[in-house]
Amino acid sequence: MPKVTQVLKHVSVQTAGAKRSCARARAKHSIAKGEPFLLVKDGQGGYRNFCPECAEPILEVAQIDLDRLRVELKIQAQEP
Repeated sequence: MPKVTQVLKHVSVQTAGAKRSCARARAKHSIAKGEPFLLVKDGQGGYRNFCPECAEPILEVAQIDLDRLRVELKIQAQEP
């Protein structure tokens, strides 16, 4: 069976090896060494770090987008 393509391979949860800043709220949030954070790569070698608080709405929007794509695919597959 063919391997399933991962469309979210540019997003992962990492553990900070050193203090990092949160890309969504740099002045307010930091990510301490040893804390988990959401890492989003841009595909061109760049990346952004998000603390768990700021990552939550990002993941919520991503879930809504995935749900919408699934529904659209089902609807279009049913069209004659």
